[in-house]
Amino acid sequence: MGGGYISCGEFMGEDKSGSAFEGVLRGIPTLLSAKEAARFSDQVATPLLQALHEGGEQFEISPEMVSHLFQPLTRYHAYLDETLGHPHPYDAPELDRKRGLDMTEAKYGAGLGWQFYCTHDLLRACEVSQQKGEPIVFGFD
Repeated sequence: MGGGYISCGEFMGEDKSGSAFEGVLRGIPTLLSAKEAARFSDQVATPLLQALHEGGEQFEISPEMVSHLFQPLTRYHAYLDETLGHPHPYDAPELDRKRGLDMTEAKYGAGLGWQFYCTHDLLRACEVSQQKGEPIVFGFD
């Protein structure tokens, strides 16, 4: 089963950790105020979802967009961590299986465990992007 991969500069995320990216982009606004959610949608979610659907095997998140993504992503990651009971990120996808989710749907964004796995690596990529000024690259196979 294929999936999504996150990288930035020398950082390479774990196996298929980018697969749940769409679910993450749809989940973040649920924690934001109406005004913040609208801004996030306009500046980040809508353009990235479009890139995800049109990008084929690869697309990039510019360092400028990373600056708009970082704080909401940090909040969402903390929410997922608390909600899931502070699992190790690499063990979190298994929580979706235990909850009885279809694992393909969970992997591509429906599962909070897969989303937590994604946000963990995406935050690390954001930190590298902010330090080095490089884009985050999502690749799919």
